[in-house]
Amino acid sequence: MIRRTKEKLRVAIEPREGAASAAPLYQNSLYGIDIDLAKLPIPQHWPRRRPGATVSRHTGMSSSS
Repeated sequence: MIRRTKEKLRVAIEPREGAASAAPLYQNSLYGIDIDLAKLPIPQHWPRRRPGATVSRHTGMSSSS
């Protein structure tokens, strides 16, 4: 299996160039009121510990102080 993997990695794939206008960049962009952070796949790291407690989702935008 290792030998086969090494053989596959030796074969280089030539890059293909395309027009900038055909690139799929920003195809899923949302602006203004269409933005909904609840749709992002943000993991919930901590389960509810007591009845009525909310589960927070952290995007890594908090302060470290």
